[in-house]
Amino acid sequence: MKAKAKAKAKDAVFGAVAILLTVLLIMLVKRDISGSSGASQQTMIPNAPLSGLELEAISELKDLEKTNLLRKKFPESYNNNTTNLKDLSYGLSETGLPVFWQLEIGIFHSEEEAQKLAKNIRSEGFKVFVEKENINDKNLSIVMLGPKLKKQRILIDKEFIDKRYNIDSKVLQYVHSK
Repeated sequence: MKAKAKAKAKDAVFGAVAILLTVLLIMLVKRDISGSSGASQQTMIPNAPLSGLELEAISELKDLEKTNLLRKKFPESYNNNTTNLKDLSYGLSETGLPVFWQLEIGIFHSEEEAQKLAKNIRSEGFKVFVEKENINDKNLSIVMLGPKLKKQRILIDKEFIDKRYNIDSKVLQYVHSK
């Protein structure tokens, strides 16, 4: 009986050591494959964008044709006297929170119409919601898209939705309501 117990204990210890060595070997191989030299992989995360800076990728367009194309597509985004983009940055509000943008697609008296439009736009892959407001004792349903951090993304969505649904949506700064 003691011999069987010793054999079982020996097998259990051997199994545990084998598993431990296998895990250690996998960790070493994984470390060699990933090219890690002991530095934390978390240090590979890029820094967050600085607030108040223009989007460099857009503001440094060297090709004048590209700039003119963007100017034609988004005239409301450009200063009148220059080809420089207006502030489309990751700015901060007065309270120190990031500025977000949203698109007011339409205002409806009928919630059913608003939900129908929202459903159609959602089927195109957009994140849309219907906000209910009581203005001058009238219940209104407002179809909104967003919020998004980059104003340029909202402008691109606006162009697509306006053409697709033949409407004139409005770009608004997102204001969190309690």
